[in-house]
Amino acid sequence: PTSNVSRSRYLCCNECCSSDKPRFSYISVGEKHAAAILVCFCSVLVWGYGDDQRIGDVPLNKDNCCIVPSALPLPDIKQGEPIPRILHIACGGAHTVVLAEHSVIYCFGKNSFGQIGMQHIDCGTSRIDLMGRYFTKVFAGGETSGAVTVNGDVWLWGKLAPQSDSN
Repeated sequence: PTSNVSRSRYLCCNECCSSDKPRFSYISVGEKHAAAILVCFCSVLVWGYGDDQRIGDVPLNKDNCCIVPSALPLPDIKQGEPIPRILHIACGGAHTVVLAEHSVIYCFGKNSFGQIGMQHIDCGTSRIDLMGRYFTKVFAGGETSGAVTVNGDVWLWGKLAPQSDSN
């Protein structure tokens, strides 16, 4: 329940969340986790099961779960640097995709088919920065991720087709 969220549990620019109850502009739900953008677009809150780092590096209870929405720390953001505006989010089967301003995409979680945009790692965090491409939305399926450009072009990564046995 979001009414139990403490201001210290999430990052906010203080312009929209004057009470202890955050307000959301968008929510996405995955298989066992969820993510929400605050109305000021300055933070993503995540909750649910944290296995495979699908909700990043947030505190988990003994059941490997985050029951109180917590700020999703974005990689490469140093203390004191401005927080990038969050434009869109998507939750997949066991991963989360975040679109920040300047078309930077952050991915968190399971990576068995490259759905967080990395090679040779099982799970983790990645930053995808396709210079010269401007994205408006991100999306995530079971083991697939993608983004849509301002021109309507679609970029996909992860498991794109069923795997068949070659026997």
